Amino acid sequence: MVLLRSCRLIKRLVWFLFFVSVLLHGVGAEIPSDAEVKVALQSILVAGIASYAAQSLPQSFPESIFTTDSAFTNMDLIMDQADVGHLRSVVLESPLPPVKQMGFFEALLTSVLPIMPDYPQLVSYLKPQALYEEEVILSGTVDAVRLAAPYPFRYEGSASLVVEGSRFRFPFSLYVEYIIPLEGPYSSSIIPLVITANDQDFLHVGQALFPRIRN
Repeated sequence: MVLLRSCRLIKRLVWFLFFVSVLLHGVGAEIPSDAEVKVALQSILVAGIASYAAQSLPQSFPESIFTTDSAFTNMDLIMDQADVGHLRSVVLESPLPPVKQMGFFEALLTSVLPIMPDYPQLVSYLKPQALYEEEVILSGTVDAVRLAAPYPFRYEGSASLVVEGSRFRFPFSLYVEYIIPLEGPYSSSIIPLVITANDQDFLHVGQALFPRIRN
């Protein structure tokens, strides 16, 4: 209960900082390019994977906090000026954590949710990502909730972020809605539903970046 209250407090603080950043930086005055939005979308994945991987390391990222319940029903990623390149480099430069013996519940959960990777798979994803320090900085929240009805069994989520860094000409706001089916012909695919940057539609960028892959 204390952890849940702390997460809610952090969320409120991040949203306050988000609106302050909008006021200070004038986010929304210009339109980013397709390439910039693509980099931002890829960076969200890198930040999420690095923050999730950091849970297995001695150090954590106070600027990028990943929280979930034991069954991975609800997941939140809360970022405050998170330097994505720095998150990536810390995970890649850290020694591999000791392998944990998987219990019955973990084995059962893995069989039901095949999209949850182990630590070596996380590192394998991060290695080829060409993101370096100060290139991409994210502030805001990403969330996902697992739903069973209506069909298919899936995650539904959203992201509301301020994007800045040396890879971009100017800061901009990014909003995303997505689903990840856990069954059916497109299971484990990221399917974007809404993508806007500074209130302009960029759904086509997400659809090209995350094509639906039929199993």
